[in-house]
Amino acid sequence: MNSKRTASIFKDSSKVSYVLAKSLENGSKVLIVDGLDGWHVFPFVSYGHYVETYEPEKIFVDGGVVADSNGQVIIHGLRQRVSDYEAKRKVTYHLLNFYEQDEVNKYDLVHVYKSLHRECHKEIPMEKKIRKLQDAVSDDGEIYIYYHLAINDEDYLTYPKNQYLRTNEMMSYFDLSEWDIVMTRERNKLRRDDGHYGHPKPHLHRIGYVHAKRKAKKCLKKVSDDHEYHFFIKVGKTYF
Repeated sequence: MNSKRTASIFKDSSKVSYVLAKSLENGSKVLIVDGLDGWHVFPFVSYGHYVETYEPEKIFVDGGVVADSNGQVIIHGLRQRVSDYEAKRKVTYHLLNFYEQDEVNKYDLVHVYKSLHRECHKEIPMEKKIRKLQDAVSDDGEIYIYYHLAINDEDYLTYPKNQYLRTNEMMSYFDLSEWDIVMTRERNKLRRDDGHYGHPKPHLHRIGYVHAKRKAKKCLKKVSDDHEYHFFIKVGKTYF
């Protein structure tokens, strides 16, 4: 990779991106929904994986100068960062909204980080978004979703249902005859965010995440033949 590496406007990638990238078989196909400016793309590239990503906002793909409360901000953009990292053979990107595509590929890992609550997806029902993500997971593939929860489950004005999940809602979308839950957790304790591009003032989040693996078809057949169902949900230590 080129020694010149332009940084993401959102600073460092999350640690979980590196954990997941390291755990995958070399050369895996990874979908990163909402690539932004490549915020979580390059941890997977650095471990030898092929990344496809969708980003609906042009500024994050092409880059440019935008006004923020702290003055003018330079966004280098995914296109430039892919070039700077010499990653053109490893990264395919689309200036499109993933959730609005009729057909998408299948992937060994679908990685979703702070996508579900974005304003650009606010008109799309939550269930439709999650089903679309699950449909992109290959047989025996994995999905990781990091999401924001409503701080007040009863407040649908501040936390619209299409953007913020309610307590325990995420697991209602996973059929345990089709998925093994590797880890899931929702935090009641509010997490402080010191601010970032798009929301520069300090604010609070309530977050959750789920890491699941689709059961191979041969496993599903065996379960059907035996008429026995054994499920295990592990709620363990956070990745963060």
